[in-house]
Amino acid sequence: MCMRPPEKGNLKTGFKKGDFLFPARICGWKSWGQVYQSIDAFRPIIREIFRRHSLAYEEPKHLTPGTNAVFQVGKQIVKIYAPAESGLVPTWAEAAGMKLAEAAGIPTAGIICCGELQDRYTFPYLVMNAVEGMEAGDWRPKATVSEKEAFALEVRRLLERFRSCVRNDAEAERAQQAGVPCVFYENAVGNRRWEAFSSSLREEVERNAENALKEKSVFVHGDLTGENVLLLPKREGTTATGRLFVLDFGDCQLAPFYYEWPPLVWELFRWDSVMLKSCFKEYSEEEFLTLLTKAVLLHDFGADMLKDTCRWAGIRPVSIGNAEEVRFLLQRRLRTEGDV
Repeated sequence: MCMRPPEKGNLKTGFKKGDFLFPARICGWKSWGQVYQSIDAFRPIIREIFRRHSLAYEEPKHLTPGTNAVFQVGKQIVKIYAPAESGLVPTWAEAAGMKLAEAAGIPTAGIICCGELQDRYTFPYLVMNAVEGMEAGDWRPKATVSEKEAFALEVRRLLERFRSCVRNDAEAERAQQAGVPCVFYENAVGNRRWEAFSSSLREEVERNAENALKEKSVFVHGDLTGENVLLLPKREGTTATGRLFVLDFGDCQLAPFYYEWPPLVWELFRWDSVMLKSCFKEYSEEEFLTLLTKAVLLHDFGADMLKDTCRWAGIRPVSIGNAEEVRFLLQRRLRTEGDV
């Protein structure tokens, strides 16, 4: 199993200069967005990856769009990361995060191989096993109260496993050396997603990030949404919803434990009161809201989630002046039943 890319120099495709597999030009994020879901554009790249690793090739199929080019090829998932020319900086966080999660007993897709393919651009890639299951986001609207409670308790146990991956400073250092980043501060300060909000709230975002640097960091997935949590078929003779599989470790990092919460609340649970009470049952409402406010101000996509709540409340993001007003808005949402 390759957890790090091979040494450069062994990655050439063997083609002459100008004879490229990838036909499109990438110059900035917009150009990447126009091509990253194109099977025609990526078919030659995928063929070369599968040839290199002696994997059986089949015609690629589309999967749920994300940030990178992701396709299903037979019983494998191939993920081709956006090259540097797209404006993103490729990292090996996902492979390192999956290895760390697997060591803690967290069910993941399992890495088959990874590396880089140097063509017109340098494409880092990861090939994983395909997992057959139902996306939690598709399952949730049809679930009964008892099924929701059981599911939320499984998610709670999953969070405990994530927190057990890194238990002290020495383990955190080893995780970083393996490729798991610790970038929550950098991602929060100067995050352009907060530009729709008031300058006073942006100042609080920075102070919140500075305070978070003083807290203990644990391993977090960072994107536990309804698309990234799969439910396998229910086990016979049990009341559990089925084994949970976790996908897409592209946003994993070391961060305070509550960094995990915003995607759970907004995307996985969709503010469902049954699920929230089951998963976070040890917290009073006051404690939960305090931590959730810190979490949404820290999370890389917290501004987008808060914008969604502003739309729900019928207010403009720029009208929110400080963290206390954020907390009040989240309290309103928490006390409102139903998915919006």
